[in-house]
Amino acid sequence: MKYSMKKVIMISASLLLMVLPACQPVAQEGSLTPQPVGSSSAASSTPAGKTTTPTPAPLPISTLDVDVSELQGASVVLWHAMDEHAGSELQTLSDEFSASNEWGIQLEVQAFLTYSDLVKQVKQDTGTENLPDLVLAAPEQLAAWQADDAGIIDLNTFVYNPDWGITSETINDFFPAFWNQDVSANQRLGFPAVRTSEVVVYNRTWAHALNFQDPPLTFEEFYEQACAAAKANYADEFYGKGGWFMNTEPTVTLAWMAAFGATNPLAESGYNFYTPENMEAFTYLRKLAEDGCAWNNELPTPEESIEPYVYFADRQTILVSLSVDELPTLAAAMSHAANSDDWVVLPYPTADASGKVVSFGYSFGMLSPDPAGQLAAWLAIRWFSEPEQSSRLAEASGTLPLSASAMQNMDLTPQMEQAVSLIGLSITPPVDPSWVKVQPILRDAIWENTVDYQRIYAIENSPVRTVEEILKEMEALAQEFSR
Repeated sequence: MKYSMKKVIMISASLLLMVLPACQPVAQEGSLTPQPVGSSSAASSTPAGKTTTPTPAPLPISTLDVDVSELQGASVVLWHAMDEHAGSELQTLSDEFSASNEWGIQLEVQAFLTYSDLVKQVKQDTGTENLPDLVLAAPEQLAAWQADDAGIIDLNTFVYNPDWGITSETINDFFPAFWNQDVSANQRLGFPAVRTSEVVVYNRTWAHALNFQDPPLTFEEFYEQACAAAKANYADEFYGKGGWFMNTEPTVTLAWMAAFGATNPLAESGYNFYTPENMEAFTYLRKLAEDGCAWNNELPTPEESIEPYVYFADRQTILVSLSVDELPTLAAAMSHAANSDDWVVLPYPTADASGKVVSFGYSFGMLSPDPAGQLAAWLAIRWFSEPEQSSRLAEASGTLPLSASAMQNMDLTPQMEQAVSLIGLSITPPVDPSWVKVQPILRDAIWENTVDYQRIYAIENSPVRTVEEILKEMEALAQEFSR
């Protein structure tokens, strides 16, 4: 089974706790064209975190203290847990780098069966000589390894080096949310490798049949269309289905919070979840569940909940939360069901219809303790960041282009074009060690607030907790991990 990027990151976090026509982009209010780092709209992609960290200005760093001769024939080891297709392309690219780079650097790729296996191996090898030179991991995991003294290297030294770094034009070509996400306390803990976004997928053909001509970009429109689809299915004896499929992944929770204005869950004092914005978000989601305008497959736990590709293809849900790298799986489900409905990618609704998405993914982290090895590893990162290689890895993994230039090299589906147009609306999760452990708290909270609530609220004397109680406990638990 192919797990999405958000799924494998969440599985790892859970283990740690236990141990248009179809060819046209969807019309939106305002310009949704993604802007590179150097654009005037970069502020719209400010990542969530303890503080707003702008892109560091280039520094006059002297040449690295490495003799070029030390690079000749150097060996660089890269660990990753990409799926089979993306891993195959990563191996092909690595072979090309080994065969073509002028220093004769040899890049050795080691694939792990699961992301959690990779995380556990790094933890096990910390403090030994067995760690790789490079690793592909989530930014918050790189921050956690840095906190555990695994030896994560600040890449600013390489990015802004006058001899070995990258140009300001190259930096400004990256989309801001992707470029800024790896920065924590003015250190660059990683370099973007692959990025995806949490979005809403919408059946426009079905919506038109229900007499809705415009996509649901506000809370009221989202509620109205989800309820109309549920009512239509009820009339056709598909009881309790049709509305928003209640996806309870942490990135979904974060997206709903951001949609209601809570874009920065982590402050200097710790996590702030019991806020007016989050009260409004969770109350809205509970109303969707209580009014029968949202549903889930009602398996006992969020870990067992089945992804809704088939449900969407069978018109049992009109609105579904997915990450961009899941779109190819949904397309396959639509094809298998012989469903020719026009489905499109939307941001999460907001009060002003401007929309929000949550972007996340894997970055290159450097662990090599040797200066020559670090430079060799950096040269591999720099090569992978070039648009030709970056776009190939994005296409193989079903993820978003990292830069405007990479986007030009990609053959995008209509839905991917729509997803790319939303990059400028991105917020990103906190780059903090605690986020690794806090994510499951978000998942459990939204599960209790929607799925569990819908199953038991009508039972007399049922143990239903209020939104306020859920958020208070959510904040208390998160604070324990951020101290």
